[in-house]
Amino acid sequence: MKRSNFFFVIFLLFFTGTSKCLSQTIDIEVDPIAYIFNGFSVHGGFNTNHIRYDIGLFGIEVPESFHGNDGFNQYIWGAGVKADYFFSGTQQGFYTGVGADLTSSRFRFDETGGNSSVMQFGAGLNVGYKFSLTPNLFIKPWVGLSYLFNSDDIEIDGMIFEQSSIRHSRPFISAGHFKKPLD
Repeated sequence: MKRSNFFFVIFLLFFTGTSKCLSQTIDIEVDPIAYIFNGFSVHGGFNTNHIRYDIGLFGIEVPESFHGNDGFNQYIWGAGVKADYFFSGTQQGFYTGVGADLTSSRFRFDETGGNSSVMQFGAGLNVGYKFSLTPNLFIKPWVGLSYLFNSDDIEIDGMIFEQSSIRHSRPFISAGHFKKPLD
């Protein structure tokens, strides 16, 4: 079973098993930028009056211009949780939140094909704004800053992939289908 299929099955089991116990609405969200960079992104949201709880599965091939290590390829995939506070309610408006993720990062030195993988844990903050396009469709531009707890440099075939403890997310745009009232 492909990694993305495995994560999707786990996501669906969690999402369908917990949606009945919440009092407001649920939503499904994707980050189109992940798909542009040979990845995937699917998140389920549980919305109360002002808080959106999120569990998500994602993967992305990090462009060299983002990680800054010439001649290296990096692919990250994992799962994360977030809680966002919406100042005007979860329908739309400015929000800020916290999140944590567990990822598997694969590094490859292009010249030799040598590679290495490591599990990594990160936690951080994000801010954004949610625009409701229709009653059932939204977009959310956002940026984030997180701390990567095990950010040791990676050595492959005598070359070093330098990592920073601070990860900043470039601006992202999430899009989703909003709201299925829960019984």
